[in-house]
Amino acid sequence: MCPKYKSNVEQEQEQSGKKEYLQFLGFCQRQNFSFKQISALGRYLKKLSCEKRFSFFSKYSFERNEISLISRCYGKCILEKLKKDLSNSPYSFTIDSSTVAKKNICALKVRYLKETVDAEGVKRNKLQNRIIGIKYLKESSDAKTMFHFVQEKLLNLNPQIESNMVGYVHDHASNLSGPHNGLGALLKDKFDKKNHFFMDIKDPCHALNLVLTHSLESLPTNIMDFVEKIHNFFISPQRIVFSLDYKLKIIL
Repeated sequence: MCPKYKSNVEQEQEQSGKKEYLQFLGFCQRQNFSFKQISALGRYLKKLSCEKRFSFFSKYSFERNEISLISRCYGKCILEKLKKDLSNSPYSFTIDSSTVAKKNICALKVRYLKETVDAEGVKRNKLQNRIIGIKYLKESSDAKTMFHFVQEKLLNLNPQIESNMVGYVHDHASNLSGPHNGLGALLKDKFDKKNHFFMDIKDPCHALNLVLTHSLESLPTNIMDFVEKIHNFFISPQRIVFSLDYKLKIIL
């Protein structure tokens, strides 16, 4: 129907819909949702609306404790699927820790290939990266602590998962890479008894970062002063905005 022939009721409904739409977008942005998250949430709610499946809004309270309990159930389900994948596929793992808000947090991540089927029905192997365990390191982050963490969160899940471990990637920290007392050495002692071999690899990206850091230290002081001045010049927010505006004017 041509807009000028719309009835007053239709025009009021259209205006009301726009207002509610803008209110919804405003609410999502106040919650710091990304544009991608807002789009996904909006499309999901639109699908529920078309299928008239909104009754759960009036039945449940959306309390934080309730959401937490449900999330734990999801976590258990995800872990079971991950255990199944690791039981059926060779994998490598990496481990590292970082201090966040004065707490030393250690994360354990696995990497493996999983067979998937694309939209055309073709089977493909897709690389998977999954966090399998997180732990707060209270007093110590030595090799034995890391070893017990790997045992608890990964190797002790079942015998097949232990036997499927084919690689271990780490940075150059002594508790991970030490040839005698590092985590790699403890893993080697464990697997040598079972004639099980695995790759022990120092992370090449971390190695390149160390090379760059040490090479900068060898540069003359006047060169480093020059580099720092350039760096400080280009990180200025005003200059970044000016640069973007200038580039847009050139493009337009």
